[in-house]
Amino acid sequence: MAEQANNSLTDVKYKIILRARAECEISAFTVAPDNPAGLTAEEITAWKAYRKAWNDIAKGSLENIKIDAAAEMLVTGFDRPEMPAGWITMTRAMGDLPPILVQESELDLYDKSYD
Repeated sequence: MAEQANNSLTDVKYKIILRARAECEISAFTVAPDNPAGLTAEEITAWKAYRKAWNDIAKGSLENIKIDAAAEMLVTGFDRPEMPAGWITMTRAMGDLPPILVQESELDLYDKSYD
């Protein structure tokens, strides 16, 4: 039986690229030319900076990145970009609906104790 290669470094890069692309895909509507969300120029600029920060992480060095089974992405060693103010990711605990980005003001109920 052939010996399996240790792919932990490429696995780290894969996880980071996957997350960065997911963040860019889920936030694409925030920078769309037709501005379907009706964002201000300032909000669009903030989203562009957020998306670029994820892209920079995906293309960056793996020097400080480490596998950590207790971390959110199973890797640590980088600073996750802050989402623009007033926005959250909303997910369902059960079911097959994907996560969405929403402005806190769009929600009919929001518990500030989670901040």
